[in-house]
Amino acid sequence: MSDSKPTILVNHKDAQDFAETLLKAAGVSAANAVVIARALVEADLRGVDSHGINRLPSYLARVRHGVLDPGAEATIEIVTPVVGLVFICLFPFSF
Repeated sequence: MSDSKPTILVNHKDAQDFAETLLKAAGVSAANAVVIARALVEADLRGVDSHGINRLPSYLARVRHGVLDPGAEATIEIVTPVVGLVFICLFPFSF
């Protein structure tokens, strides 16, 4: 008898909708929830499971514990032909 868990296949659109719903429930804006969910699902589709929707529980736990700001917005600070510096304050408190 094998101890391995059965594989459960989920349609990518259903996975994205699920991730978006969880993110919005945690306080992430609808627009950002779409971007984050899409990036997570695309990572799974590329076979990079370590950066896919399995990250959601840790992201949501960080929001619940107050160490990740679900309302954070990104700003582009520096752009060159080959580099872009994106700043995002993820912490809901000031240093």
